[in-house]
Amino acid sequence: MRSILKKSTVFLVVIMFLLIPFRAAATESAYAHKEEINAGKIIVDFLLMRPGGLVGTVAGAAFFIISLPVPFMGGNVKYVAKELVKDPAEFTFTRSLGSF
Repeated sequence: MRSILKKSTVFLVVIMFLLIPFRAAATESAYAHKEEINAGKIIVDFLLMRPGGLVGTVAGAAFFIISLPVPFMGGNVKYVAKELVKDPAEFTFTRSLGSF
């Protein structure tokens, strides 16, 4: 019984290592597609998405400050800060205009 478990574990580990290159290739092909950025997307981004992102960043920061005791007790302050403040701020300030 123990040798069967050991053999099947080794077999699964070998299979997982053999499949790693295929996963990397699939991930790369999924992100290799570049979207077309045109004037309409730039205008919509500038007039709607950026101000909305700014409102989301400010609202997320305010909610983060108000709710800070709860994630502090749970030990997940970094995760909550990333979700409520960092991600909306990156969406608003760091991405290229027209790519949303």
